[in-house]
Amino acid sequence: MVGDRETREKISGDAIEYLNAGLLKRGLLTRATHIVFLSPPLCITRAEIERIVAILDDSIGDMERTFGLG
Repeated sequence: MVGDRETREKISGDAIEYLNAGLLKRGLLTRATHIVFLSPPLCITRAEIERIVAILDDSIGDMERTFGLG
């Protein structure tokens, strides 16, 4: 993930920690660095995928608003 699309500068470590906390608080256990790693089971349902996408959207949006990114 980048904080500035033009310069491609990576987001800060504080923003990454905030994102990880937000994902976990919403029930999604991931390993996020400058890349969000997901490892869903092969038997995942469409509803579960939609839930993961919603959690990612909420958490990333919250991080962007908090850190003035996006």
